[in-house]
Amino acid sequence: MLGTGFYGFDPLFVDLSGFDDSLLPGSSAIDMGEGAALPTDFMDTAELLLLDFAGLDRFFDDPDTVDTGPSDPPVVDTGAFEFQPIDSSCLADLTGDGTLNFFDISAFLGAFAVQGTHNGWGHADKIMMRMN
Repeated sequence: MLGTGFYGFDPLFVDLSGFDDSLLPGSSAIDMGEGAALPTDFMDTAELLLLDFAGLDRFFDDPDTVDTGPSDPPVVDTGAFEFQPIDSSCLADLTGDGTLNFFDISAFLGAFAVQGTHNGWGHADKIMMRMN
């Protein structure tokens, strides 16, 4: 993996043998790129390419990584894919305690039983909208 731009570190790809070149948490390629070096948008030449290869936001700052790139924050990642941490919160955790348990089911059933509140929207409808 030697070539132009190689810095001698393991970029911590998700699965290089499976052709998944996205970055794992802790990769030193996160927040170390140079935004000014991005190619221009192929639809118009007035702006930098704002999306990565997966179509996600290219200027995404990982709050758990120190910015080491020469650009102003948010600093882009090196490579085709911008690291995007996965939100591990569960939408069914209705009590917000970080675990899915009986109390979440109880909260859902209690809200489901309440019908016909403000503007015809019951609390259960709001919960179902949150889950979608």
